[in-house]
Amino acid sequence: MNICVFCGSNANAGEPYVSSAISLGTEMGRRGHTLVFGGFETGLMSSVAHATAQAGGHVLGVITTDIPYLNARPVFPCDTLLKAHNLSDRKDMMFEHSDAFIALPGSVGTLDEIFSALAEQKVKDGHAPKPTGIYNVQGYYDALGVLFDQMLLAKFMDPEDRNLFRICDTAPATLDYVEQAVLCATN
Repeated sequence: MNICVFCGSNANAGEPYVSSAISLGTEMGRRGHTLVFGGFETGLMSSVAHATAQAGGHVLGVITTDIPYLNARPVFPCDTLLKAHNLSDRKDMMFEHSDAFIALPGSVGTLDEIFSALAEQKVKDGHAPKPTGIYNVQGYYDALGVLFDQMLLAKFMDPEDRNLFRICDTAPATLDYVEQAVLCATN
């Protein structure tokens, strides 16, 4: 299965986030999954990619070519490397090559990717949804869970939309969720 991981690229992120990214990547590799990610050798992106590769998984990176700030970063030695012109094209390519999504902690770019993945799944007419697992490392996404609950309460989110994602507390639980959701969607 190809699993796109959204996560922080800031090299200053420390523990427990780095070890959680390593745990997720290791578990993905052990389970034979392919990591789809932003392609750069920095922050949690680097941690999850190295761990996936070291545990026997494949790594597919999607980098941008037209953004000097991002292009100044080293590229991870991916099994497959795709090039996109901008962040929007990059997201499209990552979505196209993925069966499911997992979010580790990150900043505004990660939140943009989470919400884009959820919005994309909401409008998929007749296509099997691609589930999103949100890895809630030490409560990092607790506030996001409260926001989703508020959306449900205020009736801006339908209860069936809540089934497009799950907030989980461990790497194995997050992977179990996306694997099971993909399996159910294909049967």
